[in-house]
Amino acid sequence: MTVSLQKRSRIGLASFAALALVGTVAAGSAFAADPLGTTTAFSPEPGATLSGELVVWQGEILANRTTNGFTAFNPTGAAGSSPIAAGAPIKLMTTFNNLLLWSDNANTVKTSNPGGTVTSLGAIAATADQLLTVANQLWVARSGGIDRYAPTATALGAPSPIAYSAGAAVRMAIGADGNVWVIEKTGGVDTLSRWTTVGATVGTPLNFPSSAADPTDIALGGDGAMWIIFNGTNTLGRYDASGTYAETVLPAGAGARNLVAAPGGVWYNENGLNNVARMSFAAGVFTRTTTAAPSAFGLKGLVVGPDANLWAVGVNVNKIAKFGTVLPTTTTIAASTTIAATTTTVAATTTVPAATTTVATLPPTTVKQLPPKRVCARFVTKRVKVKGKFVKQRVCTRYRK
Repeated sequence: MTVSLQKRSRIGLASFAALALVGTVAAGSAFAADPLGTTTAFSPEPGATLSGELVVWQGEILANRTTNGFTAFNPTGAAGSSPIAAGAPIKLMTTFNNLLLWSDNANTVKTSNPGGTVTSLGAIAATADQLLTVANQLWVARSGGIDRYAPTATALGAPSPIAYSAGAAVRMAIGADGNVWVIEKTGGVDTLSRWTTVGATVGTPLNFPSSAADPTDIALGGDGAMWIIFNGTNTLGRYDASGTYAETVLPAGAGARNLVAAPGGVWYNENGLNNVARMSFAAGVFTRTTTAAPSAFGLKGLVVGPDANLWAVGVNVNKIAKFGTVLPTTTTIAASTTIAATTTTVAATTTVPAATTTVATLPPTTVKQLPPKRVCARFVTKRVKVKGKFVKQRVCTRYRK
């Protein structure tokens, strides 16, 4: 799930399976990843201003404009062939079963087939902050929860909401176990929770160690762990299938924004330091490797292109940059079935120096956990007076131990 903290198409469902997979490097492809450390910048067509969101579709990299529609780049950086006039400016975008899907600034969800035919599917919440494809569902993160849709060829349909008692769902990502992992802002206790595709909770939420964490993005890393960016504490967290949580402090002023999977960990953009960085984790040690962006680029958005290179927008210079990466090795990651409710953590107390490749070893501490919910074992029905009227009310007389 490659999406950013900042705000991010649909023909008949029967036609989805006939389309080529999005973002897959085809066997015998003419493109190969550039060497690590290689960066190249490309400009959009004259008059277009890039807004910063990116998606890979039909073998091209699409960036939304500040006005309407998309700008397309093929893997060589030349102008692509898939810009679509979307009407209103684009806020959020993703791919849904190989079709392009986006919402505009009127909060209308639209879809397009490869031929450029646009269909409006319906409205979503004005506070929507992320679109995520989960099997044949569209999940929409919004203030106060998540709305799940099962779209038809022409409409989103009614949402099936996942509500939170406080705060909001901030970011979502699909884990190695096939469940949806959600980071939540809950007013002083930021948490990581896990949900099945039908909206049921799994396990016990993890409370992040710092009340000032301010989590802003989450992604499944190439090592099978879930990685989280924390803007409030300038840290990067990692939660693996064994239930172990670890965290490292980023260099001062890193301004990390977006995450995508990388071998052994994640790639992310450090906007404040004007580079992309890879963070890997092994034997309790985080290792950070950086690649510089063009000068004063203003990084926003991050995707892995069909050429296996990283792509990001430079909002300060109105360009898109290609960062050379190494082609990832194929690794089989066993699906996680359980994650322990009681976990250990590595405290965010050691700063990783801003060197080309640096290592930080961190000491253990303990993660706070949410108190268990009380379950009623016996109740009675009583008549009580509410606003001048007697009503029946169930009252718990004994809770399970």
